Formats: sequence, C-alpha cells, structure tokens
Amino acid sequence: MFIHHLVTIALTGGTYMINLYGIGVLILVVHNASDIIVDVLKMSNHLGWDTSKYFYCTEILFVTNLITWAVSRLWIFPFYLVRTSLSENEEACRNGGVLWACNIMRVMLLTLVCMHVWWFYLFLKMGYRLITTGNAHAAAREEY
Repeated sequence: MFIHHLVTIALTGGTYMINLYGIGVLILVVHNASDIIVDVLKMSNHLGWDTSKYFYCTEILFVTNLITWAVSRLWIFPFYLVRTSLSENEEACRNGGVLWACNIMRVMLLTLVCMHVWWFYLFLKMGYRLITTGNAHAAAREEY
C-alpha cells in the first residue's frame, strides 16, 4: 500500500513538472472513483453493517466496489490512460527534452497496473470467502 501511494504521488507531481497535466489529473480521477467506495466499504464492515438489520450494506458495497474497481482501475486506467501515455505522448516528451522522465513515469504507471490487478485478485478471494462463510468480518480479516 505504501509503495502504491509513493508511486501515485511521484506520478502526479512528475506530470505537473513536465507539463503533462492531463495524465496527472486522470490518475487522480481514476483512483478517486474507486477509493470512495473502498473507504465506505471498510467503514461499513467495521461498523458491522453486514446483517439483514442493515439490509446487507457491506455486501452491496462489496459488489459495487468490484464493479467500480474493474471499470476504473482495470479497464479505464490501463487501456486508456497507460496506453495513451505509452503511445501518444511520445512527441510531447521528446519536445520537452525530458524523455527519461517520461520513461520513468511509464514504468510507474505499469507498476500501478500490476498492483491494481493484485488487489482485484485479493478482492475476489475475499468475495469467495464471503460467499462460503457468509461473514464479511471473517472474509476481510484473513486478507488484512
């Protein structure tokens, strides 16, 4: 998690330093789209809202989290943002004379994609445990 935050901060700051503002803003937008659901999911799990009394709020948020994560971080991020940075910004990087900085940022973008895939796998494992045990606390406790 710490590496993810370091890479994201370095990417956002780096895009501003070399005048690629669009990519920096899109990194923040894509991450915030799914982070809100993740945080609300964590809060509902800690509050014990996984019973019928609360209409299974945790389970509904978990499914919503899977959908928003898959769309924002596994589809939009790699296939639009990373692909654009790998192909279309080559000219902007060459004109600014900071090709080495662009290459470092591309490696960091690919690192984030790998982390997103890994975390989605962990979410799927939690979902499997949630289905088999029926207890959101037990499913999340093993991963944390």
